[in-house]
Amino acid sequence: MVKGDRAYFIVLVLFVVACVIGAVTVAYAGRTFHLDDTHVSIDVPRSYSTGWYDVLTGASVTGDAAPRETSDGWSISISNVIPADVEPGSVFCMYTNWQSVRIYLEGRQFASYATDNRSSFGSLFGKVWLFVPLPDDAGGKELTLEISSKYEEIKVGLTRMFIGDRNAIAFVMLQKNLLAVLFFSLTGLLGLLCLLVALWQVRSHRRYGQGSFFFLGLFFLLSSVWVITDSSVLQFVSGNSAIGSLISVFVFILLPLPLLLFARSVYRNHGKLLVWFCFADLMLFFTIYILYVSNLVDFSICLPFVHVFMILVSAVLIGTGLREKIRFKNDAAFALVVGCSILSVSIVISLWMIYSQIFQWYLMIVMAGLFCFEFVLIVDLGRRFLMMMNEQAKVEVYKKLAYSDFLTMLGNRAAFDDALRLAYASSRSAGGPSALLIFDLNELKRWNDQAGHSYGDLLLRDAATLLRTVFSPAGESFRIGGDEFAVILRNCTLEKASGLLAELERKMDEYRAKTGKELVLAYGLAMSRDEHGRPYASSLEWFKVADERMYAEKLKTKAMTRS
Repeated sequence: MVKGDRAYFIVLVLFVVACVIGAVTVAYAGRTFHLDDTHVSIDVPRSYSTGWYDVLTGASVTGDAAPRETSDGWSISISNVIPADVEPGSVFCMYTNWQSVRIYLEGRQFASYATDNRSSFGSLFGKVWLFVPLPDDAGGKELTLEISSKYEEIKVGLTRMFIGDRNAIAFVMLQKNLLAVLFFSLTGLLGLLCLLVALWQVRSHRRYGQGSFFFLGLFFLLSSVWVITDSSVLQFVSGNSAIGSLISVFVFILLPLPLLLFARSVYRNHGKLLVWFCFADLMLFFTIYILYVSNLVDFSICLPFVHVFMILVSAVLIGTGLREKIRFKNDAAFALVVGCSILSVSIVISLWMIYSQIFQWYLMIVMAGLFCFEFVLIVDLGRRFLMMMNEQAKVEVYKKLAYSDFLTMLGNRAAFDDALRLAYASSRSAGGPSALLIFDLNELKRWNDQAGHSYGDLLLRDAATLLRTVFSPAGESFRIGGDEFAVILRNCTLEKASGLLAELERKMDEYRAKTGKELVLAYGLAMSRDEHGRPYASSLEWFKVADERMYAEKLKTKAMTRS
């Protein structure tokens, strides 16, 4: 194994290890992590974004509330009056973004989230919708929120607060996550389709860029998983915010890796550079994972490093792709450059929105970029796939013509020589008997002279049809000379070969009786081992024995005809 292939293999192994570690951690978190209750019931609130004021200053708060820096991080306390007409059984609903929340009613705490994190490692606050049932007598009372974040100044989104009845939430949340669900479904199906195409190529021993299909399909699947876990959908399915947060972060870190491996299958002159970036992505994953499970840092601290790495990967893919196109005339690189450019623009815009704390639209921007990227790549890969299929079909046709006899459409002498060598080698190694039959069409020259070559050609085609009819289920038939044919029967006993020859004699009798044509095939039979059970010294010697027996049979037939 050459050095580049060894590095490529190590990258694949480490990628599998990273996926296994992530899956095991997610499963462990789902069974053992016990955060504050974030299970989502099917509840629907109405907008509760106005009327808030800062408890400390008394100032009215609208839009997004900016927390203040404290010794422990960032925090803010805001209050609002619950509408007097709120119905019994209503809920208070709000969106948290890596924040902990204490909720008070008339100064008495009655709910909280992420204030008592009892997970085995990490502080999995995540991005979570909270649904807090309100007491039946909550109408007209003051609701106070103490919202804090340990790591960074994240604004409180008042526009994503609701209060009200339990019947409309499913519809509201479906509206908010419909695009994510559609993207997940479409991209996931495209990913599975690419993986199936790659599997089909492996099973059929074809080489139409199976690595490209495999890695592009893997990228599609990972991007669909990331989008669905970065939305709120998984919380509604599992009721556990830890699972969605873990999957989202793990997949997000590993997302560049299949894209780099796909680029490696397209960029023929930059494989080593791309493999090194694969190693860098894996090292970033393992480093963040170790720091996280060791309770040294949380994911929110590490995400900026992942963002920088993704921008760097995008720049490398675009730069190397342009070099492939311009310097090395690699036409396949152009589509990847276009797709990466579109994706890079969407990534930069979405990161700007995240760091500007415009959280409502960033996921939609990323989905739009991913969709355009996937469309460009799948169209180009499909185009190249069809072109290669067409070229391969032409090669198969030319190969078939090169190994076929044009008149009879049996295998020609070149095909026979290859098949004879394989049958000889198989017989010697496996020990199973094989039979070789050599045939000669009697009196072909006389019929050509008397009735013309077209009549002789007709006899040759009819002889080939008889051989194909009798021997095709058990062996291969060939035309190896002007009036000579051969049949190879693998894993065939002498009794079976003799039975087939008797069947051929019967078919020739029927043919002569029906057509009145004098079609006679003399034959010679030689098993792959001689009468002493020893294999012949070579395939050529095996052929000579069968050929000599055929000529002996031919002379015998002529002598009988003359007498």
